[in-house]
Amino acid sequence: MYECILVNPMSIYYSKAERTNLTHYAGLMSIASVLDKNNCQTHVLDMVIEDSPEDALRRCIGEFREKVLIIGFSVMTSQLPHAVELSRFLKTDYPGIRIIWGGVHPTLFPEEVLKMGLVDFVCIGEGEYTLLELISALKSESDFRNINGLGFLRDGNIICNESRKSHSLDDLPYFNYDLTDYAGFMHKIVSRGDSRSDRVRYGVVLTGVGCPYRCTFCINSNKKLYFGKYRLKSAKRILDEIEFLIKRHQINYFDFSDDNFFIKKDNVCEFISGIKERKLKFKWFTNIRANYISAKYINMDMLNELENAGCYRLAIGAESGSQRILNELKKDITTEDIIRSARMLSNVNIGVTYSFMMGIPGETKKDIRLTLDLIQQLKKLKKDIAFIGPQIFRPYPGGELYEECVCKYNYVVPKSVNEWINAVSLFTGYEDIENLNWISDKKFVKKIFFYSAFTNLNIGILKLGCVKKITLHIAQISANIRAKYRFWNLNVDMFLVLLYKKIKKGFSG
Repeated sequence: MYECILVNPMSIYYSKAERTNLTHYAGLMSIASVLDKNNCQTHVLDMVIEDSPEDALRRCIGEFREKVLIIGFSVMTSQLPHAVELSRFLKTDYPGIRIIWGGVHPTLFPEEVLKMGLVDFVCIGEGEYTLLELISALKSESDFRNINGLGFLRDGNIICNESRKSHSLDDLPYFNYDLTDYAGFMHKIVSRGDSRSDRVRYGVVLTGVGCPYRCTFCINSNKKLYFGKYRLKSAKRILDEIEFLIKRHQINYFDFSDDNFFIKKDNVCEFISGIKERKLKFKWFTNIRANYISAKYINMDMLNELENAGCYRLAIGAESGSQRILNELKKDITTEDIIRSARMLSNVNIGVTYSFMMGIPGETKKDIRLTLDLIQQLKKLKKDIAFIGPQIFRPYPGGELYEECVCKYNYVVPKSVNEWINAVSLFTGYEDIENLNWISDKKFVKKIFFYSAFTNLNIGILKLGCVKKITLHIAQISANIRAKYRFWNLNVDMFLVLLYKKIKKGFSG
């Protein structure tokens, strides 16, 4: 029996205060469960919940009596800094252990990752069976060139094998949470939509992958990911897994990892009926498109059915209050779709979270104001409502809009992992908006970005001291007043907060 450790690195977007409210990644759990089913002893380390990631790796390697064959990292672009840091640590302290990277960034840039010199293999695309075959090849010391979806170095040359064919999601094993430090994230804090929140026993179910839509900003439109198509699990398969996880781990809240759970209405109806027939009791959350909530598709009768079936919250990517921008994004929805979704959801006890963007190529100050107006309008329509953003558009690789930033706005594409690490900070901080050439009114965007962070903050779920929470409450009240009356001048509060951050950074640095 050979051992494998799978690692979810920290993202630059997660602060320590937010660690208790994060979703465990479905991709890693899926890979781990496949390996476990095939008698490969596996453990998943979620560095989001670890106070000392290096100590966590040492502990895990020690528990396996230092017989670890390979360690895998799931890496998005925002996770590059931590993934590099941990890979360097492993190469220094445990040079005999092989390292493989998978996930979005290695799939899009396998050559850059391999050239870095810290990684032995890259998994291109979905990794369940690629990693399983690689472990078998390492055991038998056979050739890697027959493993589809694998990239590696040989004699200084980069070799990327043929792509792997898609597989049925129904054939994947149930998530085995015994393979991870489940107690570290099973108690998630779930917001009720106001200042209150509940701690629940929480789990994730992978119900579908990919996306058939054409949004220019979204990486899911890239054909290298998810075999360029949407695949879903059958209603029966989803229910079987939920029933198993309820009995095994007493989970009562589920996050369905799926951008398009409602794309096949018959499957949703079968899912709802199955909950009734099996007499299952649980709450669940997933994503839905704004235009799906309508008299012709997910109508009021269906929304009532969803509420009765345990749906407690839906997430909607609204993106913009400007129809012109929605058209440019190829979102294939209208502002009226967004408004109608809030109006219809106001008649049921299902919360909703809308996400918005700004700083989009071609966007004007008027477009941003339309987005802010729409947010205020939505607040009046629905009580249990939350917002993400408007966040600044981040030109991550893979989407059509990313290519526009490169060709039209001279965005400099990083050519190595180290350059990506330097560039990724552009998407996290207030100060670096100046470097995004496509934003026409940078001062205005800075102000909206700053104050939106306070208006959307659920302070109650953060692990902070009393003084910090009171300070945040005061800042939130000020930000809400500004948003309501569209008053973005006299930014003394903004100046003081940024000055404090700068001083703090100076002392820590």
